[in-house]
Parts: sequence; C-alpha cells; structure tokens
Amino acid sequence: NGRASVTLFSAHPLPSPPEDGFVTVTGETIDENGDVISASTRVLFSGQTQVQTSFVGTFTILDGGQATFDFTVNDVPNDRPIEGGSTITVSTNFGLLSGDIGVTIPDTQDRGPKTTEFTFTLSDSEPLDDFPNSPVQTTVTILVISPNGNAQITISGTVD
Repeated sequence: NGRASVTLFSAHPLPSPPEDGFVTVTGETIDENGDVISASTRVLFSGQTQVQTSFVGTFTILDGGQATFDFTVNDVPNDRPIEGGSTITVSTNFGLLSGDIGVTIPDTQDRGPKTTEFTFTLSDSEPLDDFPNSPVQTTVTILVISPNGNAQITISGTVD
C-alpha cells in the first residue's frame, strides 16, 4: 500500500556521530519497477544528562522578597536536548516556587527556552511574619529523570 514504518533501536557499537551528536538515517526500498526509493532524516543521539546553574554560593531572600534562578539541562558532551519525555522537577523545603518547576522535555533537536534553558523563582512564603526561627535554612533541588541518566543539583540559602 505504499507505506512502511520502522523502529530505530540503538545499541553498541553506536554510530560515530559528528561532534554535534547528529547522524543521518537512510531507508531504501524498491518499487514495482525495480527503481530505488530512498528517504533520510536527521536523528539526534543524546548523551548523558547534566543539569547546571550559573548560581554560585548561597542565596539570601529577605522578608517578602524573591530570587530568580536560571539553569540548563542538556547532554554531555554536545549540550543538546536530552530525550523527549524526560522530566524536570524543582522542589524546596521552604518558600514558594514558580516558573519551570515541573517540565516534560519535548521531543526536539533545538536548544533554548523550555528545551535546554529554564528559570524558576523562589519567593518568601510568609512575608511580614514574626517567624521565630527566621531566617530559615532553605534548599532547592533540581531533579531530572531521563533515559539518558538521572541528574540532580541542590542549592542552599536562607529565606527571612
């Protein structure tokens, strides 16, 4: 009926992709006249998961304040998106989180916002309080679950 499908499985030995992680996969068949029909597509072979932030040290959020953090999730060594369907969860023991705190990675080959670049904000959840244990030692954990391998980082600071 003029249709064909295939599932690409990878295994060792893996193809030797160029340095950017892409390979070209080509399929061929022969039509009723013996002519070759060929099609090809570009496939990204993602590497090991990494999560990074440019934030260094500890943070301090004053009473009623907030702080915004940028982070990247991509593969090693090509800094490309990890496998579609991978999840990112940002959690904290104190404060309110907003932004990219529960993300499912799309099936994409593009870098950028919502594929490899993410942002979240941590806000004081009890502004203008007389909290007796102020400031509160606070941790924020970024957890990535992926077939490429899981990754996690934790940043620490205080919320007043």
